[in-house]
Amino acid sequence: MIKKILGLAVICTLMATGLANAQAKPLQLALIEDIQLVPATDSIKGLRLNIYGVNEDVMGLSLGFVHKSTGNTSGAELGLVNITDGEFHGYQSGWAMAITHGRFIGLQEGIVAMTEGDFTGLQGGIYSQVDGNFKGVQSALVGVTKGDYSGWQANFVNWTEGKFIGVQSGLVNIAKANLSGIQLGAFNKIDGTFKGGQLGIVNCSGETQGLQLGFLNHSKMLNGGLQIGLGNINENKDPFGFLPFVNWSF
Repeated sequence: MIKKILGLAVICTLMATGLANAQAKPLQLALIEDIQLVPATDSIKGLRLNIYGVNEDVMGLSLGFVHKSTGNTSGAELGLVNITDGEFHGYQSGWAMAITHGRFIGLQEGIVAMTEGDFTGLQGGIYSQVDGNFKGVQSALVGVTKGDYSGWQANFVNWTEGKFIGVQSGLVNIAKANLSGIQLGAFNKIDGTFKGGQLGIVNCSGETQGLQLGFLNHSKMLNGGLQIGLGNINENKDPFGFLPFVNWSF
């Protein structure tokens, strides 16, 4: 695992370009923001060893406890708390928190892992959240995406607010908008239009244009949909409002 992390850091360092500060320094040693080798307004291209360190753009490897970048970061950050105000490309791992305010491309993990911009890659942790659009895989205890999601959401509890395309698999799966794909869990709920398959103990949806398979299936409207379970409810009652075992509308 360590070799993979270091390898990723090297690759990101070689591929990343365009640091805002052309006079980037190769090494940072920091106790606190006011007691560090390189001033907080300067950029780093190389290695940071921080107790609590702040720099502008960072390219390379950061090791220590608290790392903060007021600009963009490319490479790998391993610490207790990692914060990037701009974009992040690479690997960000926080024992407590990993936070990126801009766009994130790569792997982010921590007890709390949060990205305010768009996310592309893999996000893991205890609580993971993306405020923008997500493309990739989210695997945590609780995962929240407020924008559109494309990929696989594999958390214990999944929550998406934007359009979802892909697979939600967890104990509880909630999609607040339209979903095209599959929900696998004990409790599955889609507020918008559903195209695909719901497999669980309890399945709920807005407009169903697919298959609901579970003990209890509930849909506000079946429109080219099929329900298979002990109890099947179709609120618009076209053609049937409730049927045991099988209900349909084609």
